[in-house]
Amino acid sequence: MTKSITPFIKTLLVVTDSQSLLAALNKGPLSQTDRTEDQIWQRLLTLACAGWSVHLQFCYGHCGVHANELADKYVTQTMESGQYTEQGIAPLWHTDLLTCFTTQLTNKWRSTIRQDTHRYLLCGTRPSDLSGKDLITQEVLHRQELVHLARARCGESELWGRLYWAVRDCTNQCRFCNISPEQSAYMRSNNDPTAPGTDTVPPSAREEDVSPVRRRTLTRRRKEKCPHCDSILTGFSKLVSHCRSFHPEHPPPLPELKCDFCDMVFPTRRSTAQHRSRCAHNPDATRHRNSSARRRSLLPQDQPASTSTPIGPQETLHHLLLECPGTLAVRQRLGIKQDLGTESFSQWQLPHSRKPLSLLDHLFGTQMALYS
Repeated sequence: MTKSITPFIKTLLVVTDSQSLLAALNKGPLSQTDRTEDQIWQRLLTLACAGWSVHLQFCYGHCGVHANELADKYVTQTMESGQYTEQGIAPLWHTDLLTCFTTQLTNKWRSTIRQDTHRYLLCGTRPSDLSGKDLITQEVLHRQELVHLARARCGESELWGRLYWAVRDCTNQCRFCNISPEQSAYMRSNNDPTAPGTDTVPPSAREEDVSPVRRRTLTRRRKEKCPHCDSILTGFSKLVSHCRSFHPEHPPPLPELKCDFCDMVFPTRRSTAQHRSRCAHNPDATRHRNSSARRRSLLPQDQPASTSTPIGPQETLHHLLLECPGTLAVRQRLGIKQDLGTESFSQWQLPHSRKPLSLLDHLFGTQMALYS
């Protein structure tokens, strides 16, 4: 038993691990058949008449449970000293025992978190926000946005980072800082515009300098610009999904498309792409017919030397969002660098907003995965 004595409040907290005792006491003073229980009730009534507030609290047996061992430690010290608080010992009386134990367990959990993980660099020890809102604009996020943000905070994405390069047998180095030979060979074999030798800036930062015809021949799938906003999506189906989701007041775009090299118009994007690869006015038509990018990547001279140990920073969201010099122009354009510098929002709020999705869309064209 422990007691808290103040000039105005008299409170007695009784903690026991005996459910049978509490069940017996709960029946009332006139229903007791055991002498010990009857004596307990007499003392409780005496205390109540003297103005004491009595609380009966059940606590599970120890069995190695952290919260119970902690309570046992404090109770043992209290019984030895005869006081409910001592120098260096937290008070035993709490108005909410659940909050007390939750705080203790949370502090212990935080002390065990590894500090070398991707998520710790982004969010520290704070748990993820589960409100489903953009913590910067307070707008409700779509389900696909929530899924991609959760993946990004954990550092796992099929479109960039460790998982992206692991399935391609490459080391996870930032392609904008210090790209490895394996990464370079893979990107060149797949006509990736971010490959070395094309430009040294992300594709979104050089869109104004590359002609539409040249940009369409660099990638496998066509970049489609939304006619109602500034969004650029990969593939016509993603453009249609985007327009239906964000511009329902406008009719969806038609699949008709004109060839980039002649005046012929085709009913679908697929038929246009098939014609474009064979169009007589396309200077790259012969190269596309006679040599496949996949076949070229398997030739011995295209196989790079192995680099089993990554050199330079890894391609993580924390690096791309806060450190990478290659993405600085995009971060400045999106206001990420300036707003973090002026503390308009915290680093913890940043990965719980649409800003990382906008950055990844500008860098890798990942918007195609957001509204699928």
